Amino acid sequence: MSGIYFGDHFISYQDIKKSDFSIVVSPFQTAFEFCKNYLTGVAEFPILTSGSTGPPKTVVLSRGQLQSSASMTIRTLGLRTAYKTLLCISTDHIGGKMMLVRGMELGMEIYLTEPKAELLVTGLPQVDFMALVPVQLHQFINSGEGRNYLNACKVIIVGGAGMDPALEKELDQLETPIYHTFGMTETASHFALKRLNGTQKQQNYLAFEGVSLSKDTRGCLIVEGEITNNIPLITNDLIDLIDQNEFKWLGRWDRVINTGGYKVHPELLDSPIRNILSSLNIHQDYLLVGLPHARWGQQVTLVLEMEPLNKESETRLQELLKSTLHSYEVPKEFRYLNPFPRTGTGKADLQELYKILNAG
Repeated sequence: MSGIYFGDHFISYQDIKKSDFSIVVSPFQTAFEFCKNYLTGVAEFPILTSGSTGPPKTVVLSRGQLQSSASMTIRTLGLRTAYKTLLCISTDHIGGKMMLVRGMELGMEIYLTEPKAELLVTGLPQVDFMALVPVQLHQFINSGEGRNYLNACKVIIVGGAGMDPALEKELDQLETPIYHTFGMTETASHFALKRLNGTQKQQNYLAFEGVSLSKDTRGCLIVEGEITNNIPLITNDLIDLIDQNEFKWLGRWDRVINTGGYKVHPELLDSPIRNILSSLNIHQDYLLVGLPHARWGQQVTLVLEMEPLNKESETRLQELLKSTLHSYEVPKEFRYLNPFPRTGTGKADLQELYKILNAG
């Protein structure tokens, strides 16, 4: 009999339909309520966005959108009814909710656990399918036990944040196919995948069959399909459109830094900057932002989530940045903010961060 383990408490899909949410402990009540609504045929679902690029807002998705999204993932990844699924990401947002929908649509057995950055492999059920955020994947792959656990899965998806190039390189030691997801709340989770490891590793994202891609005059992605109710959804994601279903992500249009007429895309500089910081044994989080400047319009600024570096270290960091980046890409100022303000999903809260930096 298939169903969901809410922690240690198993409830079949049939029983979820007729049970009250009070029978599950508080960390899982939101997930239980969502499942009950879905299983009893509710037509619309209000879902809160993550708030990573703007204030969190509520998006209402139809049942058809959720079903279409789930169907595309199930078909593309070859998911099966017999699969067991580990759900260890937040079910407050679309990524976790769609893991539940895929499980319910197929009748898979789902093991729901509290979302934590550090998951102890001991005690986790062995599963066939799981979704992780990069910090969880990093924690798994850093131990032999964790790598063995991942290799026993049949397929893994990773989303919610960008991939650290160093972490991506480590994935080649895993045999299980791992895919980075691309999507948003408005598209009912991901609509494109990029294989991160193995002989079928991909450089670009491939959209699901049935999803139409195009660009607007800014060079930003437009998505259309059943997941958008067949209405074109204009995003702020700058892309290089390779063909009708393949694209390379360039960054967020609303994070582009316009400095002295040059356009700087922070996401494109992530790998070289992170490598430079690592060479100086700096592993804290950082952001490249554009702050107002009287002459240049915006000034490229490197914000580090740490206590200030000493003058000698700052000078060495600046030298390495100058030797690697174009002159207009080099940060003209270092700022320090410890800790970064964060959203409920753990991402840096850009709106709040800009407020703090501009106030200072």
